[in-house]
Parts: sequence; structure tokens; C-alpha cells
Amino acid sequence: MGSFAGADEALPPHVPLGSEQGCILGLNVEIKRKAAKLSKVRFCELVGISRPMLDKIERGESNPRLDLLKRLAFVLNVKVDELLEPPFDDVGGDFYRRSRQRSPFDNR
Repeated sequence: MGSFAGADEALPPHVPLGSEQGCILGLNVEIKRKAAKLSKVRFCELVGISRPMLDKIERGESNPRLDLLKRLAFVLNVKVDELLEPPFDDVGGDFYRRSRQRSPFDNR
């Protein structure tokens, strides 16, 4: 298992425990949901998941099964591949994990 920052630094408790790919998925879902002007509640209704499950996905703490990925993509009107591709190509390593960090003042 790789380290987050330096070899001697501990992982801060607010950093998502999911994989980098899970964090990319979470960021993509959040960006595309907001672009579609869908509230979390409405999006959950359309996809058929609970609000806590959506929160886990958007934080990068969940690795949804293929059937759920397909439902997420369908509601967002994108291909599954688009949810798994990094949305930015000019960012440094670990950007996506860091983008899913929760601030103590963040009420997503």
C-alpha cells in the first residue's frame, strides 16, 4: 500500500480511503450532477440509491458495482467511461484524492 504524502507522514483522517480511481469517479459524478442542476435528493431518486450512498460515491469512498455505474451514467446522460476518466489532464499526482478531502467547514 502506497503512502499519501511522504513515507513518514500519516494519512490525515479526513482524506478519503478510496482509491484514486474511486476519487476520480466521485469528482466526475459530483461535477456532472451539478452541471445537470440535479440536487442530491433528486439525483438519488432517479438513480435509486440512498443519500449516504451518493455521499460515499462523491467522496471517493465507494467502488460501485457495474450495474450502479450504468445507472449513474444513464441519469447523467454520459457513458460509463466518462465517469472513470480523469476530468483534468494537467494536474499533479494525488490531486483527485486531495480533491475529495472534507474540510471541517464543508457541508456537502
